[in-house]
Amino acid sequence: MAGFTGIVAALRRADAVRPEHLFWIGIILWHCLAATFLALFPVTLYALWPDAAGVLRVSSAILAVFALERFWRSVQSRRYWRPTVGLRTVGMSLRTVDSAIALVNVAVGALGLYELALLLLLGMPAFSFGLLFTFGLDAPTEREARPPTGN
Repeated sequence: MAGFTGIVAALRRADAVRPEHLFWIGIILWHCLAATFLALFPVTLYALWPDAAGVLRVSSAILAVFALERFWRSVQSRRYWRPTVGLRTVGMSLRTVDSAIALVNVAVGALGLYELALLLLLGMPAFSFGLLFTFGLDAPTEREARPPTGN
């Protein structure tokens, strides 16, 4: 949480908090909380159901559902991506590969694949953090500050 507090403090020092800032902060917070839950979930489930492969399959299914839901939401929130920078593909690729690995692991039930999927899940907040502090803290451009027109 200390890192998240630092992000919010840095944004408060910026000229203005824009909707894009809140979008990227939401991604960082949501993915980090989900990664924490998904890292601890197999341990708890294994205490109740001592079948390691089965536990990893169930955990991978939950991770895949989360990753696919996040993928769908990122498709819906295209306005917060910066297509001119060309980074939208990187974010979508992280989510696609993470979803694919988690779905494959539903069938395989391997610990290594589950750990890789968790690491890729943390790739999105790292990517969002980099994007936020590389491109997001500048003052709004004249085009962004103008109210939207009918076009």
